Amino acid sequence: MSFTRTKENFVCEHCGAFHVGNGYTNHCSHCLWSRHVDKYPGDRAGSCAGMMRPAALIGSSPNYRILHVCEICKHERLNKVQAEDSSDALVELARHPHMPQGEIFDKKTGKGLDPLAKEMSYPDSDKGDREYHN
Repeated sequence: MSFTRTKENFVCEHCGAFHVGNGYTNHCSHCLWSRHVDKYPGDRAGSCAGMMRPAALIGSSPNYRILHVCEICKHERLNKVQAEDSSDALVELARHPHMPQGEIFDKKTGKGLDPLAKEMSYPDSDKGDREYHN
């Protein structure tokens, strides 16, 4: 299955901010929280619908990604940082990662943190702002 561009506006269920969706919007640009609604980006076929907590900022500029962890089922997903994301929220997340309970890692070196080890990445997740259709 591939990326399905779905344009929808939404109100963040964590902070209440209103967002005009552009078809690639997958998290709140103010608080960085998301919802577990997709199996594949845009398909809205997920049955969990739990809140996805921003757990860590991964990578380096310009390829930063946010590790989101579902508060209900603990599913993990990496999402690209967007230009409109709050720089204050991103810096705070980088300084104080919120790892899943039971996960331990060295905050100075990052040793023990490998979010890509369990990454169930979408096949087209690294292709930027191109449109994909089924």
